[in-house]
Amino acid sequence: MTLDQAFYGSIQERIAGNRKHGWTVEDSMAVAKALHKSETGDDMDAKHAEKLQLLINPSQFRQVLEKSGLLDPAPVKLRGEAARIAEEINKLTLPATPEAAK
Repeated sequence: MTLDQAFYGSIQERIAGNRKHGWTVEDSMAVAKALHKSETGDDMDAKHAEKLQLLINPSQFRQVLEKSGLLDPAPVKLRGEAARIAEEINKLTLPATPEAAK
């Protein structure tokens, strides 16, 4: 199996036809482990996997998969939720002192 076959095959396996699949660290790790096995013929050891997991950014990779058409874009509501909450917090007016709140 070529590196490309391992890469795309493991992505397709994780998505399993579900275009709304939420890409996670576990998905990225499964792809990384498939690539490692394709290159070395061995399973990735736990120490290597632990260090690699620190570097993985599933949100960024999900965007790559969305751009390529493998996954549907995440709903805008999910992406903008933090901005909406911040906007609501900014609308709050808090009393200057505890006494003013009484």
